[in-house]
Amino acid sequence: MSTIMVINNTVEDYDRWRAIFDSQKDARLEYGIVQKALYQNKAEPNKVIGIFEVEDMARVQAYMKHIEEAGIMDDAGLIDNQATPVNDVS
Repeated sequence: MSTIMVINNTVEDYDRWRAIFDSQKDARLEYGIVQKALYQNKAEPNKVIGIFEVEDMARVQAYMKHIEEAGIMDDAGLIDNQATPVNDVS
C-alpha cells in the first residue's frame, strides 16, 4: 500500500517559490519524497497543489523540520502549508 501526500500551499510569489522548490528536488528524493504532480491554481496563481509519493511519514516529517529550521520555507515565501497523507485503498 503506497502513501500519497497532497499539499495545498499558498505562497507570496509563485515564481520565487517555484525556483526554491525545484532546487530542493534532490533533498526531497533523499527523504523518500517523489513528486507525482504539481498544479497551479488558474484564478489564484500563488496557490499550489502538489501530489507526492512518500516512503515513510516519519521521513517526511524530518524533511519538513529540516527545511523549516534551515529557513527554506521563509525564503520561498510560504504563507500557508497544508499537507494531507492518504493511503491508496483501491
